[in-house]
Amino acid sequence: MSPRVLHVIPTLDRLAGGTTAAVAGMASAQATAGLDVRVLSTYPAGDTDSFAPELEAAGVAVTLVGPTTGALRRHPDLADALRTAIGDADVVHAHAVWEEPQHLACRLAHAAGT
Repeated sequence: MSPRVLHVIPTLDRLAGGTTAAVAGMASAQATAGLDVRVLSTYPAGDTDSFAPELEAAGVAVTLVGPTTGALRRHPDLADALRTAIGDADVVHAHAVWEEPQHLACRLAHAAGT
């Protein structure tokens, strides 16, 4: 059985650059190497240029939660989506630390022992 890797990031919008581009490349490479890779990302209203289609084509399961509100990218369904995703993961990789998705993912993963 392949390790189940969950990447958590606040956006898959190409215009975000840096961390978002790194996650897209890393998750695709991991899937190509045979790992069971998932990405959970939030998205703001109007987010139209996402890496999600390419990730899915590479065999990465993508969960999008949104549209979010505010600079911290909050959404009422985020906690439940993260709990479900973390429950199915062996490894949780939270990318960056500034918004609600990563902070909450770290707290929930720690509580789950993941």
